[in-house]
Amino acid sequence: MGFAVHLLIAAIIGSIFGVLVARQRELLLWGLAYGVLWWFLGPLTLLPILLGEPVAWDVATAQDLIPSLLGHLAYGASTAAVLACWCARRSPGCSSPRYSTSDGTGRSSVRRSAPRTR
Repeated sequence: MGFAVHLLIAAIIGSIFGVLVARQRELLLWGLAYGVLWWFLGPLTLLPILLGEPVAWDVATAQDLIPSLLGHLAYGASTAAVLACWCARRSPGCSSPRYSTSDGTGRSSVRRSAPRTR
């Protein structure tokens, strides 16, 4: 159950990321920054509060949570990559120019062939 809750929270904050930065450039940098933000808010701040422990913002605690930081950085980078791919396929004003189409409409100029009939 705990893992499912974690995935649900990740989906919600990923959606918030999409709303906040969809029109920004350099989505990877924004994603990494978002990962660091949630590392700070999650295991360093909210988790101790929810467990009834004191919040410890010190070097020793941060060093102990380096694996968690790496996971949050990977989460931020992959969230940014998914957003960039989604924007490239869906929304004309979304994401950076390197993911936009040449005609500026946001629509793919590749035509799909009709299904074959027998």
